[in-house]
Amino acid sequence: MIVRSADSGVPAAVGVAGAGYTYLGLPLSDWVSIFTIVYLFVHAVAIAPRALETIRKVVAHFKNKN
Repeated sequence: MIVRSADSGVPAAVGVAGAGYTYLGLPLSDWVSIFTIVYLFVHAVAIAPRALETIRKVVAHFKNKN
């Protein structure tokens, strides 16, 4: 998208947000959302085994305490 400046006749600079940058038909904000969801999913999968093991240890500790 080229915008002409009113007084000089040369193309005015248009920022990425103003131009509505798209890649494969998706705007940049959608790509950021997709990346964030994938990032959180990967970290949840990576952390889940350790978190479950910790929960099992805590539950076992309280069961054996009684």
